[in-house]
Amino acid sequence: MTSKFEICNGPSKFDIMSSFFVETFRDHGEVHFHIEGHPSLVGIQVQLRSLTILDTGKNSWAFKATMTWDKKKNEIRDMKGEYDSRSRKGWLEFQPVQNNRLGRENETYWPDDEL
Repeated sequence: MTSKFEICNGPSKFDIMSSFFVETFRDHGEVHFHIEGHPSLVGIQVQLRSLTILDTGKNSWAFKATMTWDKKKNEIRDMKGEYDSRSRKGWLEFQPVQNNRLGRENETYWPDDEL
């Protein structure tokens, strides 16, 4: 089971670079993506953890990020994806959370189990 979603709008190249590379930037590492196709994920805020340039024009990016899934339970979800800052489109895929992150035994948890 995968949790892959299409990004239909997101940050500019400047916003990505500023949020990730400038430590004094407000909300260091945080960017917002608009997700297509699921009402509870329409606009999400993610924390960039890793960023790789995929083209020489520095418009296509591969990223790894996290987001707070449930603030009450302090559950964090890992994701990876690719994003083109020129077209403002891309994709992201939630990674499975192993049992030790949620305190569940013998279980791999996928974010869309709750969707």
